[in-house]
Amino acid sequence: MAFLFSVLGKSSLPTTILWALGGLVLPYVAIGCLLLIPAVERRAIYMHDFKTTPRGDLNHPEKFGFARNQVTSFHISTRDGVVLHAWHILPLSVYEDHKDTLGNNAEPRRDASEELLCLLRDDPGARLIIHAHGSSGTLASSWRADSYKALSSMSTPKIHVLAFDYRGFGLSEGVPSEQGLLMDAEAVFDWAIDVAGVSPERIVIFGHSMGSGVAIGLYQRLLLERKIQVAGLVAVSGFVDIATVAKTYTVGGVPVFKPLQIVPGLVEFLTRKLESTWKNGDRLVDIVRKSEKYHIEIVHARDDAISISQNGVDLFRHAQMASNMAAYHEADVCVEPGSTKVANTDKGRITLTLPNEGSHDAVISRPAVMAAIRRAFGSSL
Repeated sequence: MAFLFSVLGKSSLPTTILWALGGLVLPYVAIGCLLLIPAVERRAIYMHDFKTTPRGDLNHPEKFGFARNQVTSFHISTRDGVVLHAWHILPLSVYEDHKDTLGNNAEPRRDASEELLCLLRDDPGARLIIHAHGSSGTLASSWRADSYKALSSMSTPKIHVLAFDYRGFGLSEGVPSEQGLLMDAEAVFDWAIDVAGVSPERIVIFGHSMGSGVAIGLYQRLLLERKIQVAGLVAVSGFVDIATVAKTYTVGGVPVFKPLQIVPGLVEFLTRKLESTWKNGDRLVDIVRKSEKYHIEIVHARDDAISISQNGVDLFRHAQMASNMAAYHEADVCVEPGSTKVANTDKGRITLTLPNEGSHDAVISRPAVMAAIRRAFGSSL
């Protein structure tokens, strides 16, 4: 508190106003300090306690608007022994071709059988999206289910969706953390290539909101540590890092942590102490500089009232600046409303799309995201 008044005391504001400002900022400072407690931090960042869907329904995908047995509910184990809950959503066209067989079971499918896996593995026109969702809720929360339906309804390519709940979410075991979520995503990818038998070039890594960080982190590990090339990365409603989120996060358009910025350096100090920092911008820089090949799609709705669209622009800026392009200028990322900015490099393509509408969540089932996914699959179509 003394630090706060040493800063504010340099101004010409009356003492009463200084005390008023202190009364405004102090509760936020207290909240910031509480976030340094790991259990509080996890609940604030991941909000995994907000299930939003009845746990018992997660094994009954038909309750979320899918055709009977279009979705298989099953489990994947991570290398540290955590059991994750996952869904395999069939393309609607594939389901229609096999519904006489798939729809006969009275109970929902609870295992990824060889019969189902061959519909993905053995079809040369099939593609797979590994879908990393955002904070709170479960893999079945309404806007996420809508996204799976939109993806599975695409005519070309025939898109299978592999959705999963991170540790601590939904029916999955464990407690969330940054490294834990990255381990979860890697386990899901390994299941896709080792068990389902899908070749990596037929896979797109997709992430929304907090899940954009999971997707970027997985993409980095695959390209740089494991030297595995997938079709591409699609990051929607993303952010550069947790410090940026703390500065720009809004509820109903109101920046809820703005008072913390009255104290210079306070946000940066607090976020440096967190276990989960999600330095997505730095990871994109690493990908662009060190990988041999990449395809990166960034989508952010202009009317996002939770994570402002500047966050998407900043992600694009990080990736573009890391490329071997001409000197960067601010104008390079000035994108007209509703349009797309493309940076073609000698290693691949980085695209920023800023649709006018879609908000924070609904955008994941809108045409801008569907188009980004088609571009990410690119030459594999």
